[in-house]
Amino acid sequence: MIHDGLRSAPPLVLLHGSGAGSACWGPVIPALARHRHVIRIDLPGGGKSPPAPSYAVPAQAEAVAAVLDDLGLRSPRTPAVATWRPRRPSDAPPWSAR
Repeated sequence: MIHDGLRSAPPLVLLHGSGAGSACWGPVIPALARHRHVIRIDLPGGGKSPPAPSYAVPAQAEAVAAVLDDLGLRSPRTPAVATWRPRRPSDAPPWSAR
């Protein structure tokens, strides 16, 4: 898990798509972190995390829920689908500054 931006800012959780890792968000982090506490989670088996016992969606969702519980986050902003791959900081999604 990687934290960017001020921890006192509203949280924004970024999840990567299958076969990727949290590093895929790197190009847009400076833009997002200006307004949010950005939390990048490597799903089990992705990025720098160890292999997962299961890659089924429910198992991945449980892993994310456990991280959010550990952080005490009840309702962070989280993109519904995180397979979007930013190419440059100007590609930051419109919801990033809300």
